[in-house]
Amino acid sequence: MRWGAAADQDALDRFSATDAALAQNEQLLKDAAASGSPAGATVHRLQFDRIVLLRNRVRMQEAADLYASLIRDGVEVAPYAQAAAADAYLHLRQPEKARDLFLQAQSRGEPEFRAQIGLFYAYSDAEQHKAALDQIDKVVAATPKQINAYSPLTVADNPDYASALATAGAARGYQDRFEDAQCRLEAFRDLAPWNMEGREKLATLYNTRGWPRRAEQDDLWILAAEPRNREARIGYADTLRELRDWEPAQRTAAALEEEYPEDRQVQRVDRLWRIHQMRELQVAAGSGDSSGGNGPLGTREHQIDTHLYSAPIDRDWRAFVHQFEAQATFVDGNGSWRRIGGGAEYRIRDWRASAEINQSYDSKSDVGLSVAGDWWASDEWNVEAAADTSSNDIPLQARITGVRGWSVRAAATYRASESRSFRAGVQNIDFNDGNRREILSGSATQRLIAGPVYKLDGVIGLYSSRNSLTGAAYFNPESDFGADATLIGEQRLWRRYERSFAHRLYLSLGQYDQKNFGSGPTRGMRYEHEWNFDDRLSLLYGAQRTLHPYDGQGEYANYYNLAANWKF
Repeated sequence: MRWGAAADQDALDRFSATDAALAQNEQLLKDAAASGSPAGATVHRLQFDRIVLLRNRVRMQEAADLYASLIRDGVEVAPYAQAAAADAYLHLRQPEKARDLFLQAQSRGEPEFRAQIGLFYAYSDAEQHKAALDQIDKVVAATPKQINAYSPLTVADNPDYASALATAGAARGYQDRFEDAQCRLEAFRDLAPWNMEGREKLATLYNTRGWPRRAEQDDLWILAAEPRNREARIGYADTLRELRDWEPAQRTAAALEEEYPEDRQVQRVDRLWRIHQMRELQVAAGSGDSSGGNGPLGTREHQIDTHLYSAPIDRDWRAFVHQFEAQATFVDGNGSWRRIGGGAEYRIRDWRASAEINQSYDSKSDVGLSVAGDWWASDEWNVEAAADTSSNDIPLQARITGVRGWSVRAAATYRASESRSFRAGVQNIDFNDGNRREILSGSATQRLIAGPVYKLDGVIGLYSSRNSLTGAAYFNPESDFGADATLIGEQRLWRRYERSFAHRLYLSLGQYDQKNFGSGPTRGMRYEHEWNFDDRLSLLYGAQRTLHPYDGQGEYANYYNLAANWKF
């Protein structure tokens, strides 16, 4: 049993000694039963050992069932077996039960390092964030840096201390305190560059922060030194999927599933790859009303934008169907726009491009072509561009008189991390009534408060446009400029592994200036809920109220939105 626990857990024959011990354990239990003697200390010891062996063999349900049967029989289970049962319950996603068993085992004198780390993960999975950090910090403080098994002459570094330090760094990342986690893990890497656990946790953090190329460098560094390092291979599979490097991502995921089917993280990698292979439905809808009619919203408006994607074709391609419909009521009539189209999307490492042929299905049908693409130049820089010969961005008020047009746009984003980003964009819309609209926009986002439950972001937005036509039959300022500041507060109310529920509040203040009409304040408030039901289905809905001046008159607007994403 002990030899099996000490085996290389990345080796293909990692369970050979454990399987032999399980067979011997089973035979000894059969012999005891055949003797007719009532169960005593020896039989109970064999059963306790069997819980440990089943845990080591990752037969977690059997380990939990054996523990539960002993409890039902009134047996006082030894602390070391109790800790093994806690590992089983943690694997089975019952963190509260695992937490209680770890605590009971430790109160009865089970000091094993693995159980101390297990308690940290049980707190984490149970969303007890403060208790989790307190636990891992206590483990670091209680674990000696060095061990001397026989005498001062055999002093050596304690591998448990290094593992505790690496886990304490990663723990901050699990709670969305990414800056702290990165500082700790990079300091640990500089201190112990050949400690693979610390490097792997740092690579995982880089990927979580949106830096897959940086993560890839560390993954490959580890795999060059230890080609069979399981954690690095798991991280590498995640990184390749994020980079849209499909062929090696699929190959790595398949190899892991074949070699380590019992591993929970390998199962996650396999599940995410299978989800990637599914069809996808994206729906964004909204409706609203306005107090006036001078602006582009109309007194009543609704729209729905739907994309249905096929499963990947030859890894890099997806076919899609796109439907768009919008309608608004103005003082001078109803404006509407309805289109349906189909196309293909091409996704490879660093690049994504799509092309769509669409057709309006209102009384004045026409055929249009839309193309779009983006390029990730690095982990930080993204450039995108799009063109549409029959643009959905033509105001609905202009549709009343049959105005249509084409548009081109481009944008660049610098994303320093999940906490800070800057974006600038330009768009040109050419109306068929002779008007040309040029739009410049920019934004900067900074996370002000980070944590596992509460987050607060600040956003500065800028907007400017000018139009070449005067006297148009729709809201068409000669030139205008707007600036606003928004605070976005988010609270995660509930999470259970892939499932979660959060709500957000947006508060905006700004100023809008329109040539010949002066300037006026803008205000906005938005509240929304976001549900993640699992890895495949998410739902977001909300409501907002805004104040914005148009032609010098302030208009209040109420808007309600709904968005869903389903992979099936």
